[in-house]
Amino acid sequence: MAFFLEEQLKEVIAKEAEKEINKMMEGAFESLKTQAVTAVKNKILGKELIGRQEPMVLNASYLVLEEKMEDFKKEAEDLNHEMQGKGFFIEYSGPWPAYNFIPLEIREG
Repeated sequence: MAFFLEEQLKEVIAKEAEKEINKMMEGAFESLKTQAVTAVKNKILGKELIGRQEPMVLNASYLVLEEKMEDFKKEAEDLNHEMQGKGFFIEYSGPWPAYNFIPLEIREG
Protein backbone atom coordinates (compact mmCIF):
# COMPACT_ATOMS: atom_id res chain seq x y z
CA MET A 1 0.00 0.00 0.00
CA ALA A 2 2.83 2.37 0.89
CA PHE A 3 4.43 1.77 -2.51
CA PHE A 4 1.24 2.73 -4.37
CA LEU A 5 0.75 5.84 -2.24
CA GLU A 6 4.34 6.86 -2.89
CA GLU A 7 3.88 6.38 -6.66
CA GLN A 8 0.65 8.37 -6.58
CA LEU A 9 2.40 11.16 -4.67
CA LYS A 10 5.24 11.21 -7.21
CA GLU A 11 2.70 11.55 -10.02
CA VAL A 12 0.92 14.45 -8.29
CA ILE A 13 4.23 16.22 -7.64
CA ALA A 14 5.34 15.73 -11.27
CA LYS A 15 2.05 17.17 -12.58
CA GLU A 16 2.27 20.19 -10.27
CA ALA A 17 5.91 20.76 -11.22
CA GLU A 18 5.00 20.60 -14.92
CA LYS A 19 2.19 23.13 -14.39
CA GLU A 20 4.57 25.50 -12.59
CA ILE A 21 7.23 25.16 -15.30
CA ASN A 22 4.64 25.82 -18.02
CA LYS A 23 3.46 28.91 -16.13
CA MET A 24 7.04 30.23 -15.81
CA MET A 25 7.78 29.56 -19.49
CA GLU A 26 4.59 31.31 -20.59
CA GLY A 27 5.63 34.30 -18.48
CA ALA A 28 9.12 34.28 -20.03
CA PHE A 29 7.67 34.01 -23.55
CA GLU A 30 5.29 36.92 -22.97
CA SER A 31 7.97 39.04 -21.29
CA LEU A 32 10.29 38.80 -24.29
CA LYS A 33 7.39 39.22 -26.68
CA THR A 34 6.93 42.80 -25.44
CA GLN A 35 10.17 43.74 -27.24
CA ALA A 36 9.21 41.99 -30.50
CA VAL A 37 7.00 42.68 -33.47
CA THR A 38 5.75 39.12 -33.20
CA ALA A 39 6.76 35.83 -31.63
CA VAL A 40 6.08 32.14 -32.15
CA LYS A 41 6.60 29.06 -30.03
CA ASN A 42 8.53 26.34 -31.82
CA LYS A 43 8.67 22.61 -31.27
CA ILE A 44 10.62 21.52 -28.17
CA LEU A 45 13.77 19.77 -29.36
CA GLY A 46 15.16 16.64 -27.75
CA LYS A 47 18.47 16.45 -25.92
CA GLU A 48 20.09 14.60 -28.83
CA LEU A 49 19.32 17.51 -31.19
CA ILE A 50 20.47 20.31 -28.89
CA GLY A 51 23.55 18.53 -27.60
CA ARG A 52 22.81 19.22 -23.94
CA GLN A 53 21.90 17.10 -20.94
CA GLU A 54 19.26 19.56 -19.70
CA PRO A 55 15.85 19.26 -21.37
CA MET A 56 14.54 22.19 -23.40
CA VAL A 57 11.35 23.62 -21.89
CA LEU A 58 10.72 26.54 -24.27
CA ASN A 59 11.77 27.10 -27.87
CA ALA A 60 10.65 30.39 -29.33
CA SER A 61 11.45 32.76 -32.18
CA TYR A 62 11.03 36.51 -31.94
CA LEU A 63 10.90 38.99 -34.80
CA VAL A 64 12.69 42.05 -33.41
CA LEU A 65 13.24 45.37 -35.15
CA GLU A 66 16.89 46.33 -35.47
CA GLU A 67 16.37 49.43 -33.31
CA LYS A 68 14.86 47.26 -30.53
CA MET A 69 17.62 44.62 -30.60
CA GLU A 70 19.53 46.01 -27.60
CA ASP A 71 16.32 46.31 -25.57
CA PHE A 72 15.48 42.70 -26.44
CA LYS A 73 18.94 41.48 -25.43
CA LYS A 74 18.71 43.40 -22.15
CA GLU A 75 15.29 41.88 -21.42
CA ALA A 76 16.65 38.40 -22.21
CA GLU A 77 19.69 38.93 -19.96
CA ASP A 78 17.54 40.22 -17.08
CA LEU A 79 15.14 37.31 -17.51
CA ASN A 80 18.05 34.86 -17.67
CA HIS A 81 19.40 36.19 -14.37
CA GLU A 82 15.96 35.78 -12.77
CA MET A 83 15.45 32.29 -14.22
CA GLN A 84 18.87 31.04 -13.10
CA GLY A 85 17.71 31.48 -9.51
CA LYS A 86 14.93 28.99 -10.31
CA GLY A 87 17.22 26.45 -11.99
CA PHE A 88 16.67 27.47 -15.64
CA PHE A 89 18.75 29.39 -18.12
CA ILE A 90 18.07 31.19 -21.36
CA GLU A 91 20.23 30.64 -24.39
CA TYR A 92 19.65 32.85 -27.40
CA SER A 93 21.29 33.39 -30.75
CA GLY A 94 20.85 35.73 -33.62
CA PRO A 95 19.83 37.93 -35.13
CA TRP A 96 18.80 35.56 -37.89
CA PRO A 97 16.80 36.20 -41.06
CA ALA A 98 13.06 35.98 -40.47
CA TYR A 99 12.73 32.92 -42.68
CA ASN A 100 10.23 31.07 -40.50
CA PHE A 101 7.65 33.85 -40.25
CA ILE A 102 4.96 33.54 -42.88
CA PRO A 103 2.42 36.33 -43.34
CA LEU A 104 -1.12 35.12 -42.87
CA GLU A 105 -4.27 36.97 -43.74
CA ILE A 106 -7.75 35.83 -42.86
CA ARG A 107 -10.51 37.49 -44.81
CA GLU A 108 -14.24 37.33 -44.68
CA GLY A 109 -15.53 36.03 -47.84
